[in-house]
Amino acid sequence: MPWQWLEKRESEGEDWTGFLERGVRLQGDLATTGTFRINSAVSGRISSDGTLILGEQAEVEGELEGRIVLIGGKFTGTVRSAERVEIQSSAVVQGDIYCPCVSIGVGAIFHGRCHMPATVHGPEPITIPIRSATQS
Repeated sequence: MPWQWLEKRESEGEDWTGFLERGVRLQGDLATTGTFRINSAVSGRISSDGTLILGEQAEVEGELEGRIVLIGGKFTGTVRSAERVEIQSSAVVQGDIYCPCVSIGVGAIFHGRCHMPATVHGPEPITIPIRSATQS
């Protein structure tokens, strides 16, 4: 669950810059620094040099870009992460992921492609097509 991660992260000192909660609808681009949580409906591009968190109530369509991206809700589009993407067990994700490390929780649904830079296998990235065995 994302909250367990938050407790651990607070002790590491990363700054929170904001959040969007249920009842908020946003269409457009959002750029932020630090940790930003979304638990609402968003359509557009969201970027942060820190951590982006999509809560279980999030319904996001578009592009996500962050150092770390945690997804607990519904997301359709493209994710770019400098460090890692975590797809929580409550998540439904459809699209492409570009990052060096991906974690998919038990019960999560991911339909798309994962592009990972290959440091061991050469300069070309590895592309892994993934389709969830469970249909929603």
